[in-house]
Amino acid sequence: MARKAFQSAKTIADVEVIAVGDDAGNGAVLKALKVWKGTPKKAFNIQVRTSCDIGFWQKGNRLRLILAGGPSHFSASQISNGVLTNDSAVFGRELDQLIGSNRPHEFRQPDMAYDR
Repeated sequence: MARKAFQSAKTIADVEVIAVGDDAGNGAVLKALKVWKGTPKKAFNIQVRTSCDIGFWQKGNRLRLILAGGPSHFSASQISNGVLTNDSAVFGRELDQLIGSNRPHEFRQPDMAYDR
């Protein structure tokens, strides 16, 4: 699954949540730390488009994500980020190998929604 997600991804980036989303539909803002694949950006505006997208509710989280959409608004689906696999850590390690870089230890695995 990681190989398929990597190959079909338009954007893969290491990010930090700098502004959280809310239940009113306001999206999160993710600061780009490193863009591995896709057009380099300083920040990604995230919109949760479906219940299958990852929500970002906790400022400061650092993650490696596969993002869809653009160029103005992006989303991060649970499916393309390995959240729905039996072991998302294995998906993450396989994605790291495809990129050619291990994610830093302080990075979290993508999840359906983070603690509020």
